[in-house]
Amino acid sequence: MAELAPLLAHGILGTYTHFEATEVFATLDGQKQAINVFTILVAEDRQGQQSQQAKYLTDRIQFKSLPGWTFGVQRYTRPISELPPAIDEMVKTGEWRASGKSLQIGNVQPIPQQFRDVRYPEALATGQTWRKCVGLPLLYPLPGS
Repeated sequence: MAELAPLLAHGILGTYTHFEATEVFATLDGQKQAINVFTILVAEDRQGQQSQQAKYLTDRIQFKSLPGWTFGVQRYTRPISELPPAIDEMVKTGEWRASGKSLQIGNVQPIPQQFRDVRYPEALATGQTWRKCVGLPLLYPLPGS
């Protein structure tokens, strides 16, 4: 994840101080470790603010069509400096631990960076120039993991 650190440097893509993580996770009856369904990370400027501990956003969710499975959603913030080591650890171990608790991720594989030009709706109305939208390196589970 060497590509990520330069992009997170102060002032390169913004003046971000923290990342907010929203995690959807699942547990299966009889299994000890929760499984990551998906995680959304948002870089934010929270200058002078403390990190926020993980907080559940909902009660546990169960679906009749998925017996034995229980789902949950939690959110927390951490300093942006903790993101590269957390991703490195995830790649090595198959576990995401930024919240302080382990979520099983499985095998992941980096994919090439994605860059594309995006014209925002307000630009269409005013004729403003194109803005650059940067896609960071993504990770996805390998088939069968």
